[in-house]
This record gives sequence, structure tokens and C-alpha cells, in this order.
Amino acid sequence: MEKLKARRKALKLTQAKLAARVGTTQNTIWRIEKGKLRPSLALLKKISIELNCTIDSLL
Repeated sequence: MEKLKARRKALKLTQAKLAARVGTTQNTIWRIEKGKLRPSLALLKKISIELNCTIDSLL
């Protein structure tokens, strides 16, 4: 999910910081960004809240 990575970097958040804010691990965020893991809707919602964007804009 390149859009997630781009949004995270625009906000100057590391994978570890984002992971801590949404209650997951840095490895999970890395796997989502690389397309190796499809996140649950609940996790996507948490991520979109932290990144101040819609779920649709991340997909």
C-alpha cells in the first residue's frame, strides 16, 4: 500500500510510531505497506484516524 506509506511519511511518522499509536507492531505496518498483509477493517480504520485521512484514500 504505497498510499499508506506516502501518507505516513508526509506526516513524518516512522512505522514504529504509527504501529504504537494503532496498537500493532512495526513489522505489521511494514508488511501492510509492502502488500504482504491485508489489514482488517478495524486496523485500517485506526490507521486512517492516525493519518487523518479516509480509508478509501489509503487503498
